[in-house]
Amino acid sequence: MEGNSFLGGFEYGMLAKMDQKIAFTILTNSTRLLAGWNRHGNLYEAFHNLDADHSELVSEARSFLNGKLDIDHVYAAPSLLVPIGAYDLMESIGHHWAYEYKNYRQSPQFKKYMKQTGIFAYWK
Repeated sequence: MEGNSFLGGFEYGMLAKMDQKIAFTILTNSTRLLAGWNRHGNLYEAFHNLDADHSELVSEARSFLNGKLDIDHVYAAPSLLVPIGAYDLMESIGHHWAYEYKNYRQSPQFKKYMKQTGIFAYWK
């Protein structure tokens, strides 16, 4: 495992909320995530201001990850990018209810997902 830890979206948001910038940056700079990328500080700040438009940051992270999406990246990238606007990457229902995903829950992608999975029909 190369000495790296994998955390889900809940923990990244928690680290940002608790002002743990060093821990956040170390984890996001792991080989399973965005190793070698130079905008970890911006990513940390984005988690502090989830309501802002982070489309440029998401786009840059996607470009950086292009071609690197092995199995580790497939599971790790959404936990970092969905909370800041990459709603099309969301696949796991477990994350939907975390605070960091509040904007995702308002997106057309979330509404489509709820209908496709049958959850909406179940709620009705």
